[in-house]
Amino acid sequence: MINNDQLISKIQSYNKFSSIGPLNKAYNFAIEAHKNQKRISGAPYVVHPVAVADILAELQLDSHNNNGVTARHNRRYHDYLRCCVKRIWQRDCRFS
Repeated sequence: MINNDQLISKIQSYNKFSSIGPLNKAYNFAIEAHKNQKRISGAPYVVHPVAVADILAELQLDSHNNNGVTARHNRRYHDYLRCCVKRIWQRDCRFS
C-alpha cells in the first residue's frame, strides 16, 4: 500500500499547487475511519480507498483536470462501478 508521503509526492509531481494539509488530513482520516475494518481476505479495508487514490493520482484525476473531470465525478464513477459489480455478483449467486 502506498504511504502518505508517496501519494503526496505523486500528486505534487504534476500539481505544484496542491496543498499538503488537506492531503494529509484525507489520508489520515481514511486510516482512522477504517482502522478496525477488514476485508473478507483479512487485509485491512483501508487498502482499497488508498489504492483508488493512488490510481486517480497516477491518472492525474484527483483534482480538476483539462477534461473537466473532478474528484466528485471520479467518486460517482467508482460508486457506479461498485454497484454494477454488486448486481452482477448477486445475479450470478442467485442463478448459479
